[in-house]
Amino acid sequence: MKTIYRILLLLVLLLPGLLRAEAFFKGATTVNLPCPPGNREIVRMIVFNGDVIAAIRTADNNPVFFRPADMESITDEAFVGGKLAEVLLNPTLPLVPDIERQSAYTIIENGKLVRIGLFGPVEEIGQLAGTRPYENNGYQISRVIVKGPDDALYTAGVNGAIFKYDPAANKLEKLNAVLPAMKGREAWASLDAGVFGPDGLLYGGTFDGYLFTFDPKTLQVVNLGKPFRQQRIRGLAFRNGKLVGIGGEDDGMPRSFAYDPQTRGFELGGAIPDPNSNSPLLESIGAFLALPNGTIYFSTTGRLANLYVWKPEPVK
Repeated sequence: MKTIYRILLLLVLLLPGLLRAEAFFKGATTVNLPCPPGNREIVRMIVFNGDVIAAIRTADNNPVFFRPADMESITDEAFVGGKLAEVLLNPTLPLVPDIERQSAYTIIENGKLVRIGLFGPVEEIGQLAGTRPYENNGYQISRVIVKGPDDALYTAGVNGAIFKYDPAANKLEKLNAVLPAMKGREAWASLDAGVFGPDGLLYGGTFDGYLFTFDPKTLQVVNLGKPFRQQRIRGLAFRNGKLVGIGGEDDGMPRSFAYDPQTRGFELGGAIPDPNSNSPLLESIGAFLALPNGTIYFSTTGRLANLYVWKPEPVK
């Protein structure tokens, strides 16, 4: 009898979450890809000159760049050669294009912020990341650089310190603000995902799975906690006034969540439904791109990777 009671109690506790599990990312559709399954790894998605560009690395390490909107292949010189293509095909490095200055920004393997010319030189800007304790290499490189409403770039570096770079003034600052982390884990505190909200705050997720806000005016960091136990926040986007995100470790099942800035409450969305079956996605999330119109692209990892698009519901 006690066993039956415990099972019923567990169902009562879990059922609301299970019923909401399809609320986030339900209705996403699969994007056809120019490479067959088993011969592709979707490593990056960016917006370039107004177009969404996807970067695929094939089994023989050949890059394929294309526009998901029309499946048109991209053979532009900026993509097919040089340092920019190298960074595009390395999902562990952040990348933010700057079309106005015909360049892009990233953090390279030695922890330095650099500017890459679309067709040429690489210019070092400054040191961001440091090595971790007892390691001579393995810099704590953040996965994203977030462009703010002030056109400045924000990311994190050594011991979780938040950095600001102003491209117009060519000025790099280490701010008096740090990412949330457990004591002793500061050297592993890196920025995994980030997006600026309508309130002007940066909403970010760390490698260890903490969600936080950062106010660029006051430099205040508020730790919002962990949506779930696992590490990694894979992507964040605002939709219908809520912050929607995907998290999960490299070898784990991806899970979704939402955060309401008004109520300061979390909703756990559970597993992400696979558009091609009735089962949840089992592979971790790789590339993630949110557009201003509410459309979200995301992909699974590995050679059998698929690309999905989740479009906002039409206004009735």
